[in-house]
Amino acid sequence: MSESLVTTPVKLFGEDIMIKTYVVENEIPLLLSRQTMKDLNFVIDMSQKKIFAMGGEEEIWDIHSGHLMISIGRCDDMKKPQREECALLVDITDDKKTAVHLHKYFAHGSTKKIGEWLRITNSPNVAGIMKELDDYARSCEFCLKHKSK
Repeated sequence: MSESLVTTPVKLFGEDIMIKTYVVENEIPLLLSRQTMKDLNFVIDMSQKKIFAMGGEEEIWDIHSGHLMISIGRCDDMKKPQREECALLVDITDDKKTAVHLHKYFAHGSTKKIGEWLRITNSPNVAGIMKELDDYARSCEFCLKHKSK
């Protein structure tokens, strides 16, 4: 159930735009509707693993859940400069908290695949997060119950 409708500034395809989205209590990424993608004239090229829109292009990443992910960034007119983030927010000061969040965000995906994503996004302290991911994946109750041996 949505809590509220917010408008947030983001950089997408090199352009500063405003996106309206509903805030929910679950840990899910920003999802774009088909209508939004149609309105922005998305062209998805799976062979090149790119999305073209608004005169720009973004690389596509496949995530474990079967969804496609693209990078979004902070608008240039924000008060303080922020490094570019992907469509997901984590506490980058706490490796364990970040690892648990990413493990769940990527639907209990493999540590190797999450590590590839971390390296692509130039996340800080990849080694520390990877250690915490390994530790958490070995003790995750869901994974222990549902993953094949």
